[in-house]
Amino acid sequence: MNRFKKLIAGLIAVIMVTMLGIPGIEPVTKSSAYELDSFVSLIGWDGDDDGIISYIDGSYYIRADRNITCSFGIYNDPVSLKWYNEEGYLPCLVTEFEKNGCTVKIKNFGDKVTVNGKDYVAAYSRVQVYNHSKSPVTLKPLPSKGLVPLTANSETVQPGKTVNHDYVIAADKFAKNIVWPSDSDLKSLGGWDEHYKHMKEYWDNKLKTVVQWNKLPDTRVLNGLKNGFINIHIIKDNYDLNVAENGYDQLYNHDQTGIIAALLSIGDYSQAKDWLTHYCAPGYPDGEYKAPWLWALYLMKTGDKEFVSKYFDSFVKGRFYNFIVKQRTGPNKTMAYSWGPDFWGYWTADNWSALQGLAGYIYICDKLGKKAEKDAAVKEYNSLLTAVNSLLNETISKNKLTYIPVQVNSKDAEFFSEKRNSNDSHMFQMSRWLWDGLLFNADQTGTPLNLIDSTYDWLYSRKAEAGLPSDTHGGFQNSGLWCTTYNVGHASAGLAGAGKYRSQPIKAYQFMIEKAMSGPYSWWEGIANPTDTPWEGTHPEFGTGACPHAWGISFNEKLVTESIIAEKVDGKIIIGRGIPDEWIAEGQVIDLSNYPIAGNKRMGVKIEGLAGNKVKFTRTGDTPAGDIIMNLPIFLNQGIASASAGKIDSKQGTVTIPASTASVTVTYKGTAPKFTPIPEPTPKPQPSEKPGGGAIPAPGNGIGLKGEYYNGKNFEELKLERTDAAVKFSWRDASPDPVINPDGFSVRWTGQVQPLYSEEYTFHTISDDGVRLWVDGKKLIDNWTGHASTEDKGTIKLAAGKKYDIKMEYFDDGGGATAKLLWSSPSQNKEAIPQTQLYSVQVPDQIVKDSFDKVMVNRAPADWECSESAGGAAVPSKTDRSIKLEDKSSSTGVSAKRIFMSQTEKFTVEFSIMLPKKADAFSISLMSGSTKAFTVGTANGGNLCYMNSGSKYVTVQPYSENKWHTVKLAADIKTGKYDIYVDQKLVSKGVQFQKSVTFVDSLIISSSGSQQGIMYFDNLKITAP
Repeated sequence: MNRFKKLIAGLIAVIMVTMLGIPGIEPVTKSSAYELDSFVSLIGWDGDDDGIISYIDGSYYIRADRNITCSFGIYNDPVSLKWYNEEGYLPCLVTEFEKNGCTVKIKNFGDKVTVNGKDYVAAYSRVQVYNHSKSPVTLKPLPSKGLVPLTANSETVQPGKTVNHDYVIAADKFAKNIVWPSDSDLKSLGGWDEHYKHMKEYWDNKLKTVVQWNKLPDTRVLNGLKNGFINIHIIKDNYDLNVAENGYDQLYNHDQTGIIAALLSIGDYSQAKDWLTHYCAPGYPDGEYKAPWLWALYLMKTGDKEFVSKYFDSFVKGRFYNFIVKQRTGPNKTMAYSWGPDFWGYWTADNWSALQGLAGYIYICDKLGKKAEKDAAVKEYNSLLTAVNSLLNETISKNKLTYIPVQVNSKDAEFFSEKRNSNDSHMFQMSRWLWDGLLFNADQTGTPLNLIDSTYDWLYSRKAEAGLPSDTHGGFQNSGLWCTTYNVGHASAGLAGAGKYRSQPIKAYQFMIEKAMSGPYSWWEGIANPTDTPWEGTHPEFGTGACPHAWGISFNEKLVTESIIAEKVDGKIIIGRGIPDEWIAEGQVIDLSNYPIAGNKRMGVKIEGLAGNKVKFTRTGDTPAGDIIMNLPIFLNQGIASASAGKIDSKQGTVTIPASTASVTVTYKGTAPKFTPIPEPTPKPQPSEKPGGGAIPAPGNGIGLKGEYYNGKNFEELKLERTDAAVKFSWRDASPDPVINPDGFSVRWTGQVQPLYSEEYTFHTISDDGVRLWVDGKKLIDNWTGHASTEDKGTIKLAAGKKYDIKMEYFDDGGGATAKLLWSSPSQNKEAIPQTQLYSVQVPDQIVKDSFDKVMVNRAPADWECSESAGGAAVPSKTDRSIKLEDKSSSTGVSAKRIFMSQTEKFTVEFSIMLPKKADAFSISLMSGSTKAFTVGTANGGNLCYMNSGSKYVTVQPYSENKWHTVKLAADIKTGKYDIYVDQKLVSKGVQFQKSVTFVDSLIISSSGSQQGIMYFDNLKITAP
């Protein structure tokens, strides 16, 4: 359900409950608890299709065609936790918390692996438990189904010792239409440490190709820039620079512009030719307007005239320049009416974007010797500049504005109705021309540049009036009004301003890190106000749009770097234009290297704060083509006393040295700044053993609740039964299981709950959408409406140790889906009711359910690997939805293989077969890797048989031609035996496996190769208790 509909539904529910006064049920309230799916980040691999969405609790969501949420039951909503990137920046996310005298760390990352010549992404997980108490502690990691164990370590941890529990699961494919690797394949690839080393080496080597952020006074900024670069490449699909993985998993042209510009500016040319020639279809006009600038950046940095010349007519001129000219249909021949910021208007940003694109186009024409095209473009540029400035200055004068308006012909009254919205600085974030035009030496004559700083004065005063702190520009489109992933982009014009706000990009980035992260270095497009969460530090309640967001990240990469070092189109280098004063305090060091400069060269700079108001600059690497200009804000604002080399311009606050000069020390006037160390986030107080003190009673031995999953909002069609360890689900826009529709489903959980204390308990549900809850036959919660994520609660007195019937019903109406069941009492901390206190009849877990009903005719099912050289293995017709295995050869067989989650204990295999004519040709084998564990088949003159340990068929019973027979095999791997049922009757008990194995992970149906025939195979179901 969309957010608006849920809001209305929630308000109606509040009114009805309040007016009717339903006893025992509290009115609906917005949840004060944080939402799991609001706290999100990313792991995965370079250029993967579907990056792995990661959450604060150490769980992660695998998309591809799997739709699996992997989690660990050891996490049970701690009061305080840390969430960070391993080694500060790597895409290995760590959730750290305390439990029972132990420090628990859940670590997850993705690694590229190759199985049978096919490339995949595997997710590797480690649950690390360090016992810092004085007694042995037993903690079970409780991995969710599908995670393949790589270790078999004790769950009991001795004092002072650490135990690791490692897992792996296939998470993405690098090619369509390939089967997932088996569990045994994944196990054979090595352990967690081996893959962590490979992952780290890969990303460290990739980071070496771009600017090296070696040292910064704020290490959070340094790590954020590294991780941001990595995340852009995980979000990208091959060379497609998509915006995000968790929402917006596609190309948008103005987002793509910003991402490409950032990558080129920091020196990543790895796929530059693909990025430029596979620029996405026109969408937002500003994305088309700015595109020539990207080609100019590439040409300037690499000198690759041949490539740019090749595509000049088709892309640079034919698509982009001609589009700019065509679009000048606005007032006074400015740019056309557009939907640029998701609202219609004559946007200042569109006009400045066109000017930036024209500046880039002029540069290209000049370098390629295209004089006629250059002359025409210069004329076009000057004409547009005059038209825009005329209209802007008229609007400013007419309305007596002290700021630059977002629209060239309006003071934007309606657009500014919400002061906490960042729309009022949209032209700075979207256009790029004020700063990047300066770097391109573009003519900005007549533009109200003198209003840049006063516009920021006006912006920040508006934010303060609305209650926002400094260094945020507000939220995005009235949805999350605290901050936005574009916060640094909104600060970009400060670099071009008179001096007051030149360090604003860095300060805006620090604000995002300190007060707006929804995951480690991850931000939503729209960011809501902070709320109380277990994650140490200040974090928003929720976000909207996508997170992490590559376009937002790209502003950080480019503008923070260029605040320290930036190259102009004439080869001059600007040093330190956006460095905060405190970053040059005595003892502070800024060290960047490998920064890309013209002609495929790389240079660096080291800036050291010294005693006596001195700053030392040292150039490293290649020599640039132009002068080096030291341009720190403190030089402009406090004055320059002296310089050991170069020319001082006190008015501009610069010291200029020739490129050949390797070092200069500058003394500035005024008071030396002081550096305040960045404080670590304060841990939230850990609760006592229980509220008020005292020992926690011994937990129960529950296994969870029975979950019945239905398609339909009112339990219409039962599709799945299973045991759920706890009810704490955030399915988001996915479904609980592939057999369940992602929208419009319902669930009923039943069983018993066992309290630990004799007192009044409060049961809490957090749901999106409807929920009802009964405990001991009493209805405690009834919010059977469509609504956004909402917390409801009800109370009841319970006795310690006694088991009470419990039933929870839930429905999803569409969109996001959340269902959580928690409890609290005077002695019980509020938490999701743990598995140990929930009891149910064990429900078999469904491993495989293949009915082939949706498989295309004459196609093999997607999850099956078929060998068809001697015949066929496919669904034969619309009316006969089964696999038809047809052997047409007397020498070569036909086979179809189904890989499934590895089974190591008891499991059951059920299927149906039918042979039109008797044929001693077919077998169904359960495999352990490449070893046959046990086999049944047709043999011995028209009989159903099993194969004994001597590989001989033993007759079970005859089968009938042209008749479906159901077969059930109930196996126990530990005993190495199985029972055979045919048509619901036990026909053979305790049959010995062919080979002794420790696991089974696939099923193969095949023909012998010596006889021809046809067998139909259907309704495969594999379950485990």
